[in-house]
Amino acid sequence: MEDVIPIADTEPAASEQALIGAALETADINALRVALYQVTGNEELAAMRLQRREVRDGAAFVEVVAPADVPRVKALATEYLLRRRESPVPPPPDRTEQRRLVELLVGGPMLDAEFAMAVEELAMATHPHDAEWTTGRPSGKVDEFHVVVVGGGISGIAAAVQLKRLGVSFTVVEREPTVGGVWRRNTYPDARVDSPSVGYQFKFMQDFRWSEPYPSQGEILKYLDTVVERYDLAPHFRFGLEVTAARWDEECNTWEVSLADREGEQGSLVANVVITACGLFNMPKLPDVPGMDTFRGTILHSSAWPDSTVLQGKRVAVIGNGSTGVQLMPRVGEAAEFMAVFQRTPSWIVPVDSYKATTSPAEHWLLDALPYYWNWHVLSSFIADSRLFLGAQKYDRAWQADGGLISAANDKLRRYLTSYITSRMAPRPELVDKLVPTYAPLGRRVVADNGYYSTLLRDNVELVTEDIERFTPEGIVTVDGSERQFDIVVAATGYHVMRYLWPADYVGRDGQTLSETWRPQGPRAFVGMTVPGFPNLFMMGGPNGQPRAGNFHSWAETFARYIASAVVHMIENDVHSIEVRSDVFDDYNRRLDEAFTEIIWSTEAAGGYYKVEKGMGAVSMPWEHYEFHDLVRCFDVEAFILK
Repeated sequence: MEDVIPIADTEPAASEQALIGAALETADINALRVALYQVTGNEELAAMRLQRREVRDGAAFVEVVAPADVPRVKALATEYLLRRRESPVPPPPDRTEQRRLVELLVGGPMLDAEFAMAVEELAMATHPHDAEWTTGRPSGKVDEFHVVVVGGGISGIAAAVQLKRLGVSFTVVEREPTVGGVWRRNTYPDARVDSPSVGYQFKFMQDFRWSEPYPSQGEILKYLDTVVERYDLAPHFRFGLEVTAARWDEECNTWEVSLADREGEQGSLVANVVITACGLFNMPKLPDVPGMDTFRGTILHSSAWPDSTVLQGKRVAVIGNGSTGVQLMPRVGEAAEFMAVFQRTPSWIVPVDSYKATTSPAEHWLLDALPYYWNWHVLSSFIADSRLFLGAQKYDRAWQADGGLISAANDKLRRYLTSYITSRMAPRPELVDKLVPTYAPLGRRVVADNGYYSTLLRDNVELVTEDIERFTPEGIVTVDGSERQFDIVVAATGYHVMRYLWPADYVGRDGQTLSETWRPQGPRAFVGMTVPGFPNLFMMGGPNGQPRAGNFHSWAETFARYIASAVVHMIENDVHSIEVRSDVFDDYNRRLDEAFTEIIWSTEAAGGYYKVEKGMGAVSMPWEHYEFHDLVRCFDVEAFILK
């Protein structure tokens, strides 16, 4: 039976009419329309037509309520909200009715696979990604089973919630002193996520109210701490411990997981199943430049930003202009006496509305006051975001044959972003050619503009595009022979994303290590989660485990469900080891490689982490998001060898 979503009976402020008006000014009108229709049944709302609105100069589109109907939606919403206390709240609709409503939201029919993903984003059940026991929890068998989860970030927390709800014994090992993963480590100035908060959250906690449309690092930690507290996960965590190795015991069908604390003290855990949730961004990558060890100033990686860092009156170099570099540069440029921005390859940088805004009390009030509006707002945002760039990620061979570069959508996006750069740099037109990338948009990760171009216009900021030749005791020398002196060098140079499960090496059957298995072709996995020869080992966000679209937390819940479903099958059926079949693994990766040939990362991602040294993608997956979701929505027992 599905959980019923609790609806808050929130008393509005003094002027209810004014509060409602303010709330509706911020509302997602299409989501508002469908939520109202669900609770009122007013067919006038269902009859309203949607219009396709182009965004980013035609590179993408969104479906919106026809402008002529917007005032009527607001009027009906006002009428309902004024009398909401007397209006009964209907229970969540069944799956058939949910499909009708979802198709009303999008303006037409959906594929079955699209709807299967959309209905989980809609989250009418408060735990839409739950794994479940077939006939109830088998207490005796469960009590003898233990799972080790490696990593206490978003993915590790998602796995912990799944296991907690199933009543399976587990331990989460986290090397930091508390939860948060990458968001605990990255405290550099203006650290924040570049995805909207409406999607950057778990579906099993629907009442957290974000204060920012794009949450900052501190608020993300607050959110994760709230999840841990609500689900009483803290007793299952062991902090300050790092997994150094793990070895499969063929006789016992268990993993021995070796641990070390910060003082070097050793320990171990025995697990029936290991789930790694280390994430891509766990091993910082520093520049490899001669003379770094001679530099007398401070070199710090963006992921290890000391609270004591003083920028005022300092000469600062920032190396790297990806998402992190672009986020921290404005604050560094404001504080420093002088800042040089060392750019090897320019990024495509996109303007984002409300990137550093705050969420109003009226917006929070509407989420609480209108039943199911949260659900439809979340789904509406998911659909809009997932459609935003998908058409620009694939080659259009006919378009190319007619002289186009990539596709109509990608070429329009290129023109839009080039125009944006040109307009922002109008006072310094000589920098435009240096800032416009030569590769296609989306070939690398698109970066949200945090004031990057405005910062480059400051008198105390210099853009340096010459390659770095070496460090000196006083600063940095570029290949043109110029030397610039610095007190601090900030390395916003990313992570070794291909070093999955670092720093531990996993030893599977016959003494084969995972690093040895991956050496010939690079990291490979079945559905991004498991590898032949390594039974009872699952990865969250493993090789090719980053979908092309969708919300990160929802994917974490989806992967956690897949793995937890495998655990359920093992316990219920007295299975001691579970290992993906080699033929299934090989066929999956063959199809994956074929699909990659139609994605622009195969030619446009050189130098970025979308494409690795061996020429294949090993981070993202090439299929449409709903196609990949269809592969991982249910645990496929036929793909595995069970013993």
